[in-house]
Amino acid sequence: MTSLVSPRYDSQSPGSAATTIQPAVSVFDRNLMTVRGIACFLVVAYHVVGIDEMAGMHVSNQSIWHYAVDSLELIRMPAFTVLSGYLYARRRVDSAGFAVFWQKKARHLLVPLVFVSAVTWALRAHVYGASDRLVDALFFHYQHFWFLQAILIVFAAITIWDCAGRPGWVGLVLAMFGLVEIGRSIDPIDFLSISGAMYLAPYFIFGILLREHRSLFVRDDLILFAIGAVVIVTLVHQGGLNAALHPLSRIAMSAAICGMAGTLLMLRFMPVVPVFEKIGGYSYSIYLWHSIAGARARTLVTPYLGSWMLPLFLAMLAAGIGLPILLHRLVRDIPMLQTLMIGQGRRKAGTASLRNRRNVDADLHRLRARAEHDAINRGNLRIVATDRHDDMVAGHPDAIGRIDAHPAAYRPAPDQHPGMGGVRADKSLLPRRGNGADVA
Repeated sequence: MTSLVSPRYDSQSPGSAATTIQPAVSVFDRNLMTVRGIACFLVVAYHVVGIDEMAGMHVSNQSIWHYAVDSLELIRMPAFTVLSGYLYARRRVDSAGFAVFWQKKARHLLVPLVFVSAVTWALRAHVYGASDRLVDALFFHYQHFWFLQAILIVFAAITIWDCAGRPGWVGLVLAMFGLVEIGRSIDPIDFLSISGAMYLAPYFIFGILLREHRSLFVRDDLILFAIGAVVIVTLVHQGGLNAALHPLSRIAMSAAICGMAGTLLMLRFMPVVPVFEKIGGYSYSIYLWHSIAGARARTLVTPYLGSWMLPLFLAMLAAGIGLPILLHRLVRDIPMLQTLMIGQGRRKAGTASLRNRRNVDADLHRLRARAEHDAINRGNLRIVATDRHDDMVAGHPDAIGRIDAHPAAYRPAPDQHPGMGGVRADKSLLPRRGNGADVA
């Protein structure tokens, strides 16, 4: 059994080097899925409008639609990538876990990347007569899949670095600074979206720093700096979009600072929004399939809408988000398809899904661990309570979905509700928390 320790420390239980104890849901983690859902929403909206007038809704590059999505360029992919680094930092890889980590990453990222890229390539060749070669779609910057190619390279670089000698904050900051400067000083490299990896890596590193140095969230001077940076860079960006100033490149140092600062502020102040939280839980499946879903919606509704752009935008946006969620739910328990189409592996027998379940804490905030993110990095989730301390969670890689409660004080519950994960309402109440029926 996992030992009870003070939540003020990261520790390991005796005999289990893989089990870590940490605060169940910190005040800065409660809105992670909301922020992720917002980033996902913005990415889908961008592709619905299209990168130019020949894609998406086929609207003029000078239209208000392109102006709106271009205004959000400095936050869309940066927010996604900062969250990826933040989640990775929950359990950074060492040499003992390197092989297992990459086995999971290959299943979760590489297999769907190859499959969905091939499907998209085939559909574009059939429907639009696109002349792209399959080898180019798989090994070079192609459609929105460049992000997955790039993030795989980022994971490779970071995990190798962590195994060779885990860098501290100085090394991470220097790497972050160097990558921004090098990325803006060389010609684009489309092979495996290497240029994209150099663009994303500083944000990924910033996510690691946020996770490992929580004081960044609470320092008033840093928050004021973040607000000022976002305001200044946004004004300059708007000046460029309106031809009043030179255009601001997304790979500029100021753009990187704005993306990092904006994500910090979202994580610090964004409230939990259930709709975006729901989208965030399916964000990977949405990212994989939203382009195909939106394009299909356009072909179906355009004959009936004519030049009405707002209904077309809403229809494509709804399809780009809703159809991938439906697809996810249809294939998540089908062997092979669950890996090919959404990057999930088979659930272990005897374990419960953590989808849509709630952690027990003072405010009954939700701990979202749905879809491809069961528990902590697919780890076993265990709620641990100690008197006069916050609840804690222990993650273990050998199982997923099992929940046990270890109350520090006993008080009978008013009913016999079966609850969830073995926590019955007639069992002990967690101190100052909800009872077993409140878990589910």
